[in-house]
Amino acid sequence: MDAPVGPDQAKADEALRALFQEVGLSSAPSGMEARIMQRIAVATVRPLAVSDPLLPKWTWGFVACATVAVVTLLAVQGTQATSTWSLPIPSFSLESVFSSKWVWGGIASAVALLALDTWLGAKRFALQRH
Repeated sequence: MDAPVGPDQAKADEALRALFQEVGLSSAPSGMEARIMQRIAVATVRPLAVSDPLLPKWTWGFVACATVAVVTLLAVQGTQATSTWSLPIPSFSLESVFSSKWVWGGIASAVALLALDTWLGAKRFALQRH
């Protein structure tokens, strides 16, 4: 199936099809494959460009600490309702938060993306060693 093309490209495509039908099948000259492979063998290979990770390692530590702090804050706020508490955080239980399919979907997505990032990083590191 051909891709949709404009009128000028369609004319050029038809002219090329007519040329191929006029010439018919032809075979490559002898030794052509060996010459091509020889050129490929001596071609220089550019080294892989090493890029920095999207997020530095210290960022993951900060995110982990912030997550622990938020979960601890929510747990303390849910168990100790004292008059000294002055932050305007709505009251809810951790059980209702973690029973949501959206929270578990977000956690699963984060774990999947982190695993993919780790796998791709290990693959890149393995390619650099060879």
